[in-house]
Amino acid sequence: MKAYISPSRTGVKLKINVKCSVEENIKERALLWDDPYRLRYSLKRWALGSDSVDICFDEKDNMEIGEEITGKLREVYEKLSVNPSIEEIDEKAEELRGLIEEKLARKAYGCILFNEDNVKEKLEEICGEIASRDETFKWSIHLSLHPKWKWKLVVQAGSRDQAWKRIVWLKNRTALRKVKTEIWVKEV
Repeated sequence: MKAYISPSRTGVKLKINVKCSVEENIKERALLWDDPYRLRYSLKRWALGSDSVDICFDEKDNMEIGEEITGKLREVYEKLSVNPSIEEIDEKAEELRGLIEEKLARKAYGCILFNEDNVKEKLEEICGEIASRDETFKWSIHLSLHPKWKWKLVVQAGSRDQAWKRIVWLKNRTALRKVKTEIWVKEV
């Protein structure tokens, strides 16, 4: 079994290589909470005589989710085959939910464009100091690709709001407050 993050980063896909009938395939996918529309699509294909029912999304690019989550999914799958209690399934599902949400979490980046070299040096010092006290504070300064600006400060955050608060704080409380800048937040 392999687990993948969907290309849209909105869900997880399982690839289970098992020789089974079409009926068993659909039942297993239903037990593993496959999307009801995909199941309905597979049932229609099966009713029309197709032996290949789960091909709807096979060609998309997927990012492998990692062995930790795949191992947990394998545990759930194995428990399903030995008639577990609903409580056992729910407990495993809750563990998985936390791991998957962490993997699917979007990141936000706050960016500040500016031109002054002396401001860059001061920001490196300030951001380094903040990062040494707060392990969630990730930052970098790059040469800007925008022709109007020389430098780009990028601050990573867990949400758009947090990214915005961080860059506004840097803009208003550091050497950036006295220079012309352009700021924005992007979520990916």
